[in-house]
Amino acid sequence: MIDAAAQEYIASDEGQRKAHYDSTGLQPLPVHRGLTDSNLTALPRLEIDNLRERTAEALHILSGLDPSLVDEVHQYVRQIRFIGSDRIGGMSSVRFFGVVYLRRPSAMPGTFEELVEIVNGIVHETSHLHLHALMAADPLVLNVSDRFPSPLRRDHRPMLGIFHATFVLARLMHILGLWVAAEPNREDLVAARLDAETRLRNGLTTVSENGVLTPRGEEVLASMEQALLA
Repeated sequence: MIDAAAQEYIASDEGQRKAHYDSTGLQPLPVHRGLTDSNLTALPRLEIDNLRERTAEALHILSGLDPSLVDEVHQYVRQIRFIGSDRIGGMSSVRFFGVVYLRRPSAMPGTFEELVEIVNGIVHETSHLHLHALMAADPLVLNVSDRFPSPLRRDHRPMLGIFHATFVLARLMHILGLWVAAEPNREDLVAARLDAETRLRNGLTTVSENGVLTPRGEEVLASMEQALLA
C-alpha cells in the first residue's frame, strides 16, 4: 500500500522531519495539536476535485515557463496526492517512486498564492525524483552519511540530503526566476526567489566545501551553480 509505505518513510531516518514546512519546502508551518507526527489524512472529495483543477492550472503555468520540466513531470509522476498533514509539505521517495504527496496548500483556495504553493511543490518533488533517477546510474555523493546544516531544514542532515536539497533549490530558483521575469510586479514571487537564492547559496557552500562527489556528481554540482548565473 502506498500510504503504508509513505508512513514508514516519514518515520524512517531518511524521512524524519524535526521541522514542519509548507508545500514549497521553504516556509515553516505551525504544528497543530491533535495530530500525530506521522499522520497523513485524507481530504474531502470536493477539496480534492478543486485541487485537481488547480494542479492543472499549475502545470499550465509551468509549461509556459519551462516545458522541459513539465516533460519531467509526465515522465516521473504517475499521481499527485494532496493530503492533510502536520509534518510534511511534500514528499517523494524511491520507496513509492512516481507518487508525489503534497500537503494541502496553506494559502486561501482560489488565490494566486495557492497556485504558487502548488507549482513550487510540483517542482520540488519532481526534482527529487529526477535526482533519484540520476543516482540509479551513479551515486553522485560518496560521503552520504556525514551530517551538515541543511538549507531547507532546521536540523543537520546527511550530505546526501544536503545535495538533494541544493538540487531542488537550484531548480526552484530557475522556475521562480522565469516566473518573476514574466510577472515582475508579483512581490511574493520576488520574495520567494530571493529566499530560494539565499538557501541555494548556503547549500552550494556546504556541498562545495564538504561533499565528496563522483565526477558525475561534480557535473551536477556545476549545473546547480549555473542557476545563480541565469
